[in-house]
Amino acid sequence: MTIGTHSSSLLAKTTGDVITRLVLSRHGVEQDHVRVTSAGQNWESQSAALLSKSVDAVMSDEPLASRLIEEKLAFPIFNSANAADTRSTPGLGFLRATLIGRRDKMDADSQTTTRLVKVIQTVLAKMHSSSAEQIADWMNLAEGKPRDTFIAIWKKYPNQYSFDAKFSNVQLRETELFVRESEPDNAAIQGLNLNDMVIDKWAGRKP
Repeated sequence: MTIGTHSSSLLAKTTGDVITRLVLSRHGVEQDHVRVTSAGQNWESQSAALLSKSVDAVMSDEPLASRLIEEKLAFPIFNSANAADTRSTPGLGFLRATLIGRRDKMDADSQTTTRLVKVIQTVLAKMHSSSAEQIADWMNLAEGKPRDTFIAIWKKYPNQYSFDAKFSNVQLRETELFVRESEPDNAAIQGLNLNDMVIDKWAGRKP
C-alpha cells in the first residue's frame, strides 16, 4: 500500500510524515510493508493522487481532509483530532504551536513579554467565547466555500486551540515522545527534556 504525505527529505521530515510513521508503528505495521511518498500539501495534488490511484491513502490536514471526505474521494481511517485515535498512539498529543524567543531578550524586557502573552490569552478567550460565524466575520471571510468550510471545521473541532495558553505537562511529555520518534538515531534528540526549554512564568503551567 502507498501512503501520501507532505514532502520530506533525508535531512528534514514533515509533521505529516512523522505522524504517518508513528501511527503505523504503534499499530503493528512494519515500515517495509508500506511505501510512503509525497502527495503535496494542497487540494490539487492530494485529490489528483487519490483519483489517479498513485496512492491508496493520504495523511491530510484540514480543511483538505474534510473536503476529500465530502467529495467521496476518501474515508477516514485515523483522525488525530479523535480522542480515541490519539490515545491509541502515544506522542500524538504533542504541542503543535508555541511562542518562542531568546531567553536573554525576554529576561531583559519582561514587561513586553508579559503584555504579549496577555494579548494571546485575551484572543484565545475571545475565540472560545464566540461562534464560528463571528470569528469568520472578524477574519473578513466572504460568503462562499472558504467561509463555509472554515465554519464547519471550527464547529467540528472547537478545542483545537488552547483555552488559556498554559503549558501542559501531559502535552510536553507527548511532544518529547513525538520528537524522539522523528529522530530515532539521534542521541541528542533521544535525551531531549522539554522542561529545560520552557519558561512558564508568563503563561503558567497545568497538569
